[in-house]
Amino acid sequence: MWMIALLGTCLLLSVSSCSAGGSSNVQVRLDAVIVVLGNEPLDDNTPTVDMVARVNRAVTVQREQPGALLLFTGGPTSGTITEARMMADLAITMGVSTNSILLEERARSTRENALLTAGVIRDLAPRRLYIVSRKDHLDWAMPIFRRIDVFATAEPLSCEVSLADIIAQMEAYLRTHESARVRERLLKLKNSAGQQVPLSAATRATIFLCSRMNVPISWTSIAAHARNRHESCLPDITQQPVRRRALPSGRGVATASHRALRCRCLTAS
Repeated sequence: MWMIALLGTCLLLSVSSCSAGGSSNVQVRLDAVIVVLGNEPLDDNTPTVDMVARVNRAVTVQREQPGALLLFTGGPTSGTITEARMMADLAITMGVSTNSILLEERARSTRENALLTAGVIRDLAPRRLYIVSRKDHLDWAMPIFRRIDVFATAEPLSCEVSLADIIAQMEAYLRTHESARVRERLLKLKNSAGQQVPLSAATRATIFLCSRMNVPISWTSIAAHARNRHESCLPDITQQPVRRRALPSGRGVATASHRALRCRCLTAS
C-alpha cells in the first residue's frame, strides 16, 4: 500500500515540475515571414493585375516553405475594403490556410507599410524575411524598409507583371466603368512609360496665344500645368524661342485680354 502511495507522489511531483517550466520555456522560432506590399485596387471588387501578381509570388514562395507566414499590409485606399484583406482573400482562393495569414490594415503608403509591420516582425523574430512587390517599387521601397533594424536582412522578392499589362487592365476597366481615380492613375502610368498623352485644348490654346501675342510668357508655368494634367509636354518647350507679334492698335487692351485668357487656361481643371 505504501508503495502505491510513493509512486503516486513521484508522479505528481513529475507532472508539477513539467507544468512549472519544463516544456513551456521551449520557444519555436518561426522559419520565415513574407511581407506583401499592397497595391490600390480599381474598386472594392476588382484587384489590379499588379496586386494579383504580388499575391501569386508570395503564395508560390510560401508553398516552398510551408511554415512561413504571409503578412499582407495595406489600408483602405479605394472604397471600404483594405488592400491587405483583398490580398488575403486572393491567397485563400489560391489554397492558403487562414492560419498562415496575418493582416496589417492601416498603412496608406510604403513608409507606413514598413513602420506598421515592424512591430509584428519584431515579435515573430523569423529566421528569414521577404518583401514582395513589383521590381520598380522594390527599388525604392527596400531602402525605406532597411532603415528599420528588423528589416536589415530582409530579401526583396519581385513579382512578374509588366507595365503594359497594368495599363491594358485599366483601359479595359474604363471602357465599362467611370472612375476619375483610375483614369488619373492610368494617365500617370502612361506618362511614366513614355506614352504620349495628347495636350488638352486648354494647354494648346495657351501655347498658341502666348507664342502669337505680345504677352508676358512663362513657359515654365505652361510646362508645369501640362505635367499636372499628366499631359506630354512638347519637346524642350522651355527652350523654345518666344515669337511675339505687335498688335497694330489697342495693344494694351488686347494684352490684358489675352493675359486673362492665359490665366484661365492655366488654372482650368
